[in-house]
Amino acid sequence: MDRPTARIDRRKLKQPDEFITWMGKAWKYVQVHWKRVASVAGGILLLIILISVYRMHRARQETRAASIIAEAIEGFSNDPSQAAPFERILREFSGTQGARLARLYLGHVLYRKGEADKAAEAYGALVDDSTTREPVRSQAILGRGYALVALKRCNDAESAFKKLPSSSALGQQEAFLAIGRCYELTGDRAAATKRYQEFAGKFPQSPFLTDALRSKIKSFKKSTASNN
Repeated sequence: MDRPTARIDRRKLKQPDEFITWMGKAWKYVQVHWKRVASVAGGILLLIILISVYRMHRARQETRAASIIAEAIEGFSNDPSQAAPFERILREFSGTQGARLARLYLGHVLYRKGEADKAAEAYGALVDDSTTREPVRSQAILGRGYALVALKRCNDAESAFKKLPSSSALGQQEAFLAIGRCYELTGDRAAATKRYQEFAGKFPQSPFLTDALRSKIKSFKKSTASNN
């Protein structure tokens, strides 16, 4: 049996190759508009170079900031009242992760110095910054909440603590206790008792649920009951 043979369409052979045709048109365009093409190509090349230089600069900035913030944090552990090292990092390395960590520790310094309003502002800037990494952001949320408690702004503190991620179990426990403490500071024992009871019910195995806290809850319940 004869094998089938492929028939060649001679008309297709006569048709010009599409790629060759396109290349010919492109080359003619370049010849006619070479100045415009050179300008666009030069602009693209310049943009690529600028992006590369910027990325290298940011990488160097991040490395330097990381080194300096490590030294500043070590100094903080010895003397937590010095804000200057962290303020310097914020000035010189703005936008880096090191600068965000510096802002967190600046908040710590201000809080320890009794400047709770400024501390809340420093922490708040980190909380509102979408580029803040989660561990730092969680610490900033707690810090802002504690600063607001110190200012006896209990409703604001509760709102601040609500931004804690649900995965932060320890942070959630600290938040309940801090809010209870806030209402204690304002003299509202009923509200304080309510928060402490909520804490005890939600975290019965918490290491923060000490005998002293249990006694306080009982004492507050008795005093609020007698007042009513």
